[in-house]
Amino acid sequence: MRILYNPASLTLPIHTEMRIILAILAAVALSGCTVYSKVKLYDGLVRDADSVAQLYVDPHVVVRRFDNKTEKPGERALVHSAGKRREIVEMLPGEHEVEVQFFLLCRKSEVATMRFFAEAGERYRLTYDIGPNSAWWRPKITKYGGEEITDQASMFDSMCRVQIIRILR
Repeated sequence: MRILYNPASLTLPIHTEMRIILAILAAVALSGCTVYSKVKLYDGLVRDADSVAQLYVDPHVVVRRFDNKTEKPGERALVHSAGKRREIVEMLPGEHEVEVQFFLLCRKSEVATMRFFAEAGERYRLTYDIGPNSAWWRPKITKYGGEEITDQASMFDSMCRVQIIRILR
C-alpha cells in the first residue's frame, strides 16, 4: 500500500485559521503590559511635563466632566481607564472641578463632584475606596508616587442578571 502526501489535505478551513489567529491575538492583548495614554484637557498648544499637572485615573473611574469640558452625548466618556488601559489627564496648574462616576459592567454609581488644586509638574491619582462586594465607593484624589495601579474592584461582584429572550422564527 502506498500513501501519498497531499499538503492541501492538511490545511485548515479559513474560518478555523481565523479563529486561531484571533485567539492568539486576544491572548497576547490580555497578557500584555498596561498601556498609558494621555488626554489633554486644556486649551492651547501642548506644553512640557514641567508646566502641566497629570491625573492618573484608576480603572472603573469615569470622568464625565473636567472643568468646562463635558463628554458629548453618544460619544465615549471624557476619560475612562479600563482593563489594561490607563488614561492620564494633562491639565494646567490651578483649581479644577471634576464629575466622576464608578462604572463596572452593569453597575454604576451616582456622579460625584470633586474640587482639587493641581501644581505644575506634579502627578495625582484619581482613585477610590470601595466597600465589600463593591456595595459602595468613595472617590479621592491623592498625590501619585508611581506605584502600580491595580484593579481594586472585582468583576464578579458586579455581575448583572441578564435575561435571555428567545426569538422563534
